[in-house]
Amino acid sequence: MKFGFVTVLATLVLVTSAVAQTGAIPEEARRHMIRGRTALEMAQSMSAFREARAEFAKAVELSPNWADAHYNLAVVQAKLNDLNGAIASYHRYLELAPQAQDAQQVKDEIVKLEYQKERLERTAPFMRHQAMLTEGGIGAGLKADPASGEVRISMVAKGSPAEQAGLQIGDRLLAANGRPTTGLREDQVIQLVRGEPGTTVKLSIQREGWDQPREFSVTRMSAPAGRFSATTR
Repeated sequence: MKFGFVTVLATLVLVTSAVAQTGAIPEEARRHMIRGRTALEMAQSMSAFREARAEFAKAVELSPNWADAHYNLAVVQAKLNDLNGAIASYHRYLELAPQAQDAQQVKDEIVKLEYQKERLERTAPFMRHQAMLTEGGIGAGLKADPASGEVRISMVAKGSPAEQAGLQIGDRLLAANGRPTTGLREDQVIQLVRGEPGTTVKLSIQREGWDQPREFSVTRMSAPAGRFSATTR
Protein backbone atom coordinates (compact mmCIF):
# COMPACT_ATOMS: atom_id res chain seq x y z
CA MET A 1 0.00 0.00 0.00
CA LYS A 2 2.86 2.37 -0.73
CA PHE A 3 2.35 4.95 -3.44
CA GLY A 4 4.29 7.17 -5.80
CA PHE A 5 3.07 10.20 -7.76
CA VAL A 6 2.36 10.32 -11.49
CA THR A 7 0.83 13.17 -13.46
CA VAL A 8 -2.34 12.52 -15.47
CA LEU A 9 -3.98 15.52 -17.14
CA ALA A 10 -2.28 17.83 -14.64
CA THR A 11 -3.88 15.94 -11.72
CA LEU A 12 -1.68 14.09 -9.23
CA VAL A 13 -2.87 10.58 -8.45
CA LEU A 14 -1.32 7.62 -6.72
CA VAL A 15 -0.23 4.28 -8.12
CA THR A 16 0.36 1.24 -5.93
CA SER A 17 3.41 -0.94 -5.60
CA ALA A 18 3.64 -3.96 -3.36
CA VAL A 19 5.91 -3.82 -0.33
CA ALA A 20 6.32 -6.54 2.24
CA GLN A 21 5.38 -5.59 5.78
CA THR A 22 6.39 -7.19 9.04
CA GLY A 23 4.15 -7.43 12.08
CA ALA A 24 0.42 -7.05 12.35
CA ILE A 25 -1.06 -3.83 11.02
CA PRO A 26 -4.11 -2.65 12.99
CA GLU A 27 -7.25 -2.69 10.91
CA GLU A 28 -7.99 0.92 11.79
CA ALA A 29 -4.57 1.96 10.47
CA ARG A 30 -5.31 0.16 7.20
CA ARG A 31 -8.61 1.97 7.05
CA HIS A 32 -6.91 5.36 7.25
CA MET A 33 -4.39 4.34 4.58
CA ILE A 34 -7.25 3.44 2.24
CA ARG A 35 -9.03 6.70 3.05
CA GLY A 36 -5.86 8.64 2.27
CA ARG A 37 -5.44 6.84 -1.04
CA THR A 38 -9.08 7.51 -1.92
CA ALA A 39 -8.74 11.21 -1.10
CA LEU A 40 -5.87 11.43 -3.57
CA GLU A 41 -7.66 9.45 -6.26
CA MET A 42 -10.52 11.97 -6.01
CA ALA A 43 -8.25 15.01 -5.73
CA GLN A 44 -9.52 18.13 -7.46
CA SER A 45 -7.78 20.70 -5.26
CA MET A 46 -5.00 21.05 -2.72
CA SER A 47 -7.51 20.49 0.08
CA ALA A 48 -7.66 16.82 -0.94
CA PHE A 49 -3.93 16.51 -0.37
CA ARG A 50 -4.31 17.99 3.10
CA GLU A 51 -7.09 15.50 3.81
CA ALA A 52 -4.86 12.68 2.60
CA ARG A 53 -2.04 13.93 4.82
CA ALA A 54 -4.36 13.79 7.83
CA GLU A 55 -5.37 10.21 6.98
CA PHE A 56 -1.79 9.00 6.50
CA ALA A 57 -0.73 10.78 9.70
CA LYS A 58 -3.48 8.91 11.55
CA ALA A 59 -2.23 5.64 10.08
CA VAL A 60 1.26 6.48 11.36
CA GLU A 61 -0.15 7.30 14.78
CA LEU A 62 -2.01 3.98 14.97
CA SER A 63 0.84 1.93 13.52
CA PRO A 64 4.10 3.84 14.12
CA ASN A 65 6.28 1.01 12.79
CA TRP A 66 4.43 0.70 9.49
CA ALA A 67 7.03 1.81 6.96
CA ASP A 68 4.61 2.36 4.09
CA ALA A 69 2.50 4.74 6.17
CA HIS A 70 5.56 6.93 6.73
CA TYR A 71 6.40 6.77 3.03
CA ASN A 72 2.92 7.83 1.92
CA LEU A 73 2.89 10.61 4.48
CA ALA A 74 6.26 11.84 3.19
CA VAL A 75 5.06 11.92 -0.42
CA VAL A 76 2.01 14.02 0.44
CA GLN A 77 3.99 16.29 2.76
CA ALA A 78 6.42 16.99 -0.07
CA LYS A 79 3.56 17.83 -2.44
CA LEU A 80 2.22 20.25 0.17
CA ASN A 81 5.67 21.87 0.48
CA ASP A 82 6.03 20.66 4.08
CA LEU A 83 9.70 19.96 3.47
CA ASN A 84 10.71 19.39 7.10
CA GLY A 85 7.87 16.94 7.59
CA ALA A 86 8.64 15.08 4.38
CA ILE A 87 12.32 14.76 5.21
CA ALA A 88 11.53 13.41 8.69
CA SER A 89 8.98 10.93 7.34
CA TYR A 90 11.36 9.65 4.66
CA HIS A 91 14.09 9.18 7.27
CA ARG A 92 11.69 7.19 9.43
CA TYR A 93 10.76 5.05 6.43
CA LEU A 94 14.42 4.21 5.86
CA GLU A 95 14.87 3.37 9.54
CA LEU A 96 11.97 0.92 9.35
CA ALA A 97 12.78 -0.49 5.90
CA PRO A 98 16.56 -0.12 5.39
CA GLN A 99 16.61 -2.94 2.82
CA ALA A 100 13.70 -1.64 0.75
CA GLN A 101 14.27 -1.82 -3.00
CA ASP A 102 13.68 1.91 -3.30
CA ALA A 103 15.96 2.86 -0.40
CA GLN A 104 18.46 4.64 -2.65
CA GLN A 105 15.67 6.43 -4.48
CA VAL A 106 14.30 7.67 -1.16
CA LYS A 107 17.77 8.80 -0.07
CA ASP A 108 18.05 10.77 -3.31
CA GLU A 109 14.65 12.32 -2.67
CA ILE A 110 15.81 13.43 0.78
CA VAL A 111 18.82 15.15 -0.78
CA LYS A 112 16.51 16.96 -3.23
CA LEU A 113 14.18 18.09 -0.44
CA GLU A 114 17.08 19.29 1.69
CA TYR A 115 18.37 21.33 -1.24
CA GLN A 116 14.92 22.83 -1.84
CA LYS A 117 14.73 23.72 1.84
CA GLU A 118 18.13 25.43 1.75
CA ARG A 119 17.17 27.42 -1.36
CA LEU A 120 13.88 28.54 0.16
CA GLU A 121 15.58 29.58 3.39
CA ARG A 122 18.05 31.69 1.42
CA THR A 123 15.59 33.28 -0.99
CA ALA A 124 12.34 33.64 0.99
CA PRO A 125 13.36 36.77 2.95
CA PHE A 126 14.58 38.43 -0.25
CA MET A 127 11.44 37.48 -2.15
CA ARG A 128 9.21 38.84 0.62
CA HIS A 129 11.18 42.10 0.55
CA GLN A 130 10.88 42.28 -3.22
CA ALA A 131 7.12 41.72 -3.07
CA MET A 132 6.82 44.53 -0.55
CA LEU A 133 8.99 47.32 -1.89
CA THR A 134 9.92 46.88 -5.56
CA GLU A 135 8.11 48.14 -8.62
CA GLY A 136 5.27 45.84 -9.57
CA GLY A 137 4.65 44.84 -5.96
CA ILE A 138 1.80 46.05 -3.78
CA GLY A 139 3.69 47.08 -0.67
CA ALA A 140 2.80 43.94 1.27
CA GLY A 141 4.88 40.95 2.31
CA LEU A 142 3.52 37.42 2.08
CA LYS A 143 4.27 34.38 4.20
CA ALA A 144 3.17 30.83 3.37
CA ASP A 145 2.73 28.16 6.03
CA PRO A 146 3.71 24.76 4.55
CA ALA A 147 1.87 22.86 7.28
CA SER A 148 -1.55 24.48 6.80
CA GLY A 149 -1.13 25.71 3.25
CA GLU A 150 -2.31 29.17 4.30
CA VAL A 151 -0.83 32.39 2.93
CA ARG A 152 -0.99 35.50 5.10
CA ILE A 153 0.03 39.13 4.89
CA SER A 154 3.21 39.45 6.98
CA MET A 155 4.28 43.02 6.16
CA VAL A 156 2.51 46.23 5.16
CA ALA A 157 4.45 49.29 3.98
CA LYS A 158 3.11 52.60 5.24
CA GLY A 159 1.66 54.68 2.43
CA SER A 160 1.78 51.72 0.04
CA PRO A 161 -1.06 50.57 -2.24
CA ALA A 162 -1.65 47.63 0.11
CA GLU A 163 -2.21 49.93 3.08
CA GLN A 164 -4.34 52.32 1.04
CA ALA A 165 -6.51 49.41 -0.09
CA GLY A 166 -7.05 48.38 3.53
CA LEU A 167 -4.93 45.24 3.78
CA GLN A 168 -3.72 44.36 7.27
CA ILE A 169 -1.03 42.16 8.77
CA GLY A 170 -2.50 38.75 9.51
CA ASP A 171 -5.01 38.85 6.66
CA ARG A 172 -5.28 35.51 4.91
CA LEU A 173 -4.83 35.65 1.14
CA LEU A 174 -7.17 33.10 -0.45
CA ALA A 175 -6.75 33.97 -4.13
CA ALA A 176 -5.06 36.41 -6.50
CA ASN A 177 -6.93 37.28 -9.69
CA GLY A 178 -9.16 34.28 -9.08
CA ARG A 179 -6.35 31.76 -8.63
CA PRO A 180 -6.34 30.01 -5.21
CA THR A 181 -3.15 30.47 -3.24
CA THR A 182 -3.63 27.75 -0.63
CA GLY A 183 -0.78 25.25 -0.78
CA LEU A 184 1.45 27.37 -3.02
CA ARG A 185 5.02 28.31 -2.14
CA GLU A 186 5.80 31.91 -1.27
CA ASP A 187 7.61 32.52 -4.55
CA GLN A 188 4.62 31.18 -6.48
CA VAL A 189 2.21 33.47 -4.63
CA ILE A 190 4.49 36.46 -5.13
CA GLN A 191 4.55 35.79 -8.86
CA LEU A 192 0.74 35.91 -8.85
CA VAL A 193 0.59 39.16 -6.90
CA ARG A 194 3.35 41.10 -8.63
CA GLY A 195 3.00 42.40 -12.18
CA GLU A 196 3.24 45.39 -14.46
CA PRO A 197 3.42 48.65 -12.45
CA GLY A 198 0.13 50.53 -12.54
CA THR A 199 -1.99 47.44 -13.20
CA THR A 200 -4.49 46.07 -10.70
CA VAL A 201 -4.51 42.74 -8.90
CA LYS A 202 -7.70 41.45 -7.29
CA LEU A 203 -7.11 39.75 -3.94
CA SER A 204 -9.57 37.57 -2.06
CA ILE A 205 -8.97 38.23 1.64
CA GLN A 206 -10.30 36.52 4.78
CA ARG A 207 -9.91 38.40 8.05
CA GLU A 208 -10.62 37.30 11.60
CA GLY A 209 -14.18 38.23 12.49
CA TRP A 210 -15.47 38.20 8.92
CA ASP A 211 -18.21 35.76 7.96
CA GLN A 212 -16.91 35.50 4.41
CA PRO A 213 -13.98 36.66 2.29
CA ARG A 214 -13.89 40.10 0.69
CA GLU A 215 -12.37 41.28 -2.57
CA PHE A 216 -9.67 43.96 -2.67
CA SER A 217 -8.38 45.66 -5.81
CA VAL A 218 -4.79 46.80 -5.33
CA THR A 219 -2.76 48.82 -7.83
CA ARG A 220 0.76 47.55 -8.32
CA MET A 221 3.48 50.04 -7.40
CA SER A 222 5.47 52.19 -9.77
CA ALA A 223 7.14 54.19 -6.97
CA PRO A 224 10.79 53.86 -5.92
CA ALA A 225 11.44 51.32 -3.17
CA GLY A 226 12.74 53.94 -0.75
CA ARG A 227 9.44 55.78 -0.65
CA PHE A 228 7.81 53.43 1.84
CA SER A 229 8.53 52.25 5.37
CA ALA A 230 7.43 48.83 6.53
CA THR A 231 5.28 47.54 9.34
CA THR A 232 5.94 43.86 10.02
CA ARG A 233 4.95 41.00 12.22
